[in-house]
Amino acid sequence: VLGVLLSLFSSVTGALRLPQQLAILSPELKKEVAAQDKELAAGSWHALLQKYRRLLASGDAPAYVHYLIGRVYSRIGLYKAARAELEECLELAPRHLPALTCLGSCLVRLRQYDEAEHVLDMAAAMSPGRADVLLTRAAVHVQRGFPERALPLLAQAGQAGGGRKVMLQQALCFYK
Repeated sequence: VLGVLLSLFSSVTGALRLPQQLAILSPELKKEVAAQDKELAAGSWHALLQKYRRLLASGDAPAYVHYLIGRVYSRIGLYKAARAELEECLELAPRHLPALTCLGSCLVRLRQYDEAEHVLDMAAAMSPGRADVLLTRAAVHVQRGFPERALPLLAQAGQAGGGRKVMLQQALCFYK
């Protein structure tokens, strides 16, 4: 049962994360994130990292470049490296909401649950009701062995998730 919930978290948070992140990004960064997703799907992450390292060296928007590098590392499963880049981004831009949510997710993967909750609390304070933040907070409870504490968060995420509400309701059915 716990494994089913975790796999649902993974698929639902992946489905919700991009549209919500794009809603708060500049038009230029939206285009870069969309292009990044295409290149990652094609397995071109080495080229992306080289491109971002050159951008970082040029001094162009270092906070966003650290976020993009952290996002690549997170997507390929290098969570410690992602954490370092995302924390660098947040030092330069403490209110960078996509970096906060991505960092929270990385911390869950690294089993740093107290830190994840702290980061996710900051993200929730900045943007209450974000489905990706709610789902990641629910994942913390599941990972700690308290799936019943995840249910209210799943319900809130279902309300915030719009078209993905049916998928979240199906996840809730397993745990009522």
